[in-house]
This record gives sequence, structure tokens and C-alpha cells, in this order.
Amino acid sequence: IPALYRLGEWQARMYQIPSMKNTYLRIIRIIEKKNGNDSLALIKPLMKLGHSFLYDDPNVLPATRGMMASYGEVYLKRALKIAVKNPEATWRDRAEILLELGDYYTISDYPVRARKRYSAAWAMLSKGEEAEERLAMRAEEMEVPVRQKSVVFPDFAGEMDPKDSKVDSLYKRGYYDLEFIVTRRGLIDNVRIVEANPAGLENLEKEVLRVAQQMIYRPRFEDGEAVETPNQTYHHEFVYRDMDLPAQEEPAQQENSAGDS
Repeated sequence: IPALYRLGEWQARMYQIPSMKNTYLRIIRIIEKKNGNDSLALIKPLMKLGHSFLYDDPNVLPATRGMMASYGEVYLKRALKIAVKNPEATWRDRAEILLELGDYYTISDYPVRARKRYSAAWAMLSKGEEAEERLAMRAEEMEVPVRQKSVVFPDFAGEMDPKDSKVDSLYKRGYYDLEFIVTRRGLIDNVRIVEANPAGLENLEKEVLRVAQQMIYRPRFEDGEAVETPNQTYHHEFVYRDMDLPAQEEPAQQENSAGDS
């Protein structure tokens, strides 16, 4: 099973989505055969399998991705059912699955379902035994925005030339500091570049802003309710060459008033 988990993680990195799903299904079948259908050991592979349906599989048509994403809900709900029924499950097990379900619905754009699961997680982390640990988890997982969907920002300002890719002297490192709002639904709003070094790479700036808008967060909560969070930041570094910068106009030559006299 540890080897299969490593295989599944590698397949995820390589975007071998169908193979990854089959790997987690193999783990589930092994555990069911050895420990039964209600084993706590099933929670981890069920959560990983459920979350795998959110991957952007390039082999799946865009029109069917929304339907495919809904399939993962079944596995996450089963994990929650096991955690609720099994007396050996801890409050942390249940809270983690509730948060995972909330995140799943947030990414899948089901805000009402997400709100229900987040509210249940907040209630669980607000009272009960080991109150100090519960509140600490609540502060870390729900009282600040938590990024759920990472995106791939462009790494190069221009086209990467294989001929000079190993010539370090041609490349310089730049960065953008972004500022944005995380909405109550975990989406990005009012994203802007507050610092650009270097400035003037207009095409890259537009692409970075476009990609940033695709990020999704678990929203911040106050008193069990999702709230808007302004002044969030993101630091993105990239590589550029001097030739990628816009051409500088030559300054106009100043008239020599002494020569006109």
C-alpha cells in the first residue's frame, strides 16, 4: 500500500489521471478485503480518489468535466460516513473530511453545499473535548483564507530559446507582487499588480493577471460565516532577457542655445 500511494502521487504529478484513479481504487480494494468496508484506513484513499476528480484531465472534454467532478462527491461522502460511524474515529478525522468536502464543493462551484459542510466543521471545531486543539485547528484552517486550487503562472517573459537556455548571463530574474480580494465564495476579485520588477512587460502582466483570477481559496470565516478578505497578496517570480523589455526611445537632443547666439 505505501508503494501504491507513492505511485499515485507520481501519477498525479505527471497528470496520468485515469491511472491515478485506478491506483487509489486498488488501495481501497486491498483494505476492504483485509479490514472490511468500514475500516478507518479507507478514509485516506477515499479522500484522495474523491479529490482526483477535480484534476483538469486533458483527455476529458470540457463539457463533461463538471459532470465528472460530481462523481468524486460519492467517495468523500463515504469517507465521512465511515468517520461518523466508527467509534475509533477522532474529531480531527471528521473535521478534516468536512473541510475536504467543503473545498470540493467550492472548487466545483456548489456554494450552498460548501457552506453546509464548512458550517458543520466550524461547529465541530468550536466546542467539545480538547477545546484548545480544536480552536487552534479552526484558527489555522478556517479563520484565514486557504488556497485550494493552484494555478500555473508563466515562468518566462518571452519564448525560451533552447540554444541559450543554459547561458545564465542572458537571463535575469523578475517578480510581480499581486494584491487581491478573496470573496465569500473563495473566488478572486479585484486582482492587480502592486509592484513589477521590471515594469513594461505588458503581455506577461496580462497573462499573470488572467491566471491569478483562476485561483480558488477556502474563504475566511467569522462566527461560522464566510466573509470577504481584502489585501491578500501573492509573489510570483519569472525569468526574462533584456531583449524581452520594450525598446527605449532615445531622448530628444537638447538644443544648444549657446550655439544659436
